[in-house]
Amino acid sequence: MKKQSSQKSAKNQKKNYAFIDNQNVNVSIQRMWWKIDRGKMIRRLRRDFDVEVAYLFMWYIPEYQKMYDFFDSLGYTLVFRQVVQWDNIPNKGNIDTELVLQAMIDYRKYNQAVIVSGDGDFSSLVEHLHSKKKLRCVIAPNKRRTSDFLQESADGRFLFLDGFKKKLSYTGEHKDRKSKKTKKEDDGEKFWM
Repeated sequence: MKKQSSQKSAKNQKKNYAFIDNQNVNVSIQRMWWKIDRGKMIRRLRRDFDVEVAYLFMWYIPEYQKMYDFFDSLGYTLVFRQVVQWDNIPNKGNIDTELVLQAMIDYRKYNQAVIVSGDGDFSSLVEHLHSKKKLRCVIAPNKRRTSDFLQESADGRFLFLDGFKKKLSYTGEHKDRKSKKTKKEDDGEKFWM
């Protein structure tokens, strides 16, 4: 009888959600001369942080639809921001408000949040989540390009992607979640926490 109730409570336990600032991660990683494998990343988030939903916040540019379809096939929930086009100014689409809003809309659905960004604009969100015991951690691309305010807000719950370059680098191979083919999972070692 006790065994059944513990299994039932484990089933009903809320999972964690990841909120990923794609532009911040992508630009920061590329400036370090490597590419992140989105498949490896989502598998690590699921395995090491018990992430059930991984939101990927990004600009919407129609020419990249195949890439968006691929990210969807990996299991990400895509949230787009329309890109604003100005004369003689590069594309601009700020996703910060969408990420904060989604984190608050889903607040009661998740146990804890994993914020993936080095952007100081998320300091208030991170501070609030931490104060309510709803912050699992913040994962930023690297220390050099990460806001000091964001690091302080996370109060020690902070990791950097650049320390896991070998485990998360894109090598040209992909595995989507709908594929029936099984590929050897990366070494199984929990390396984040």
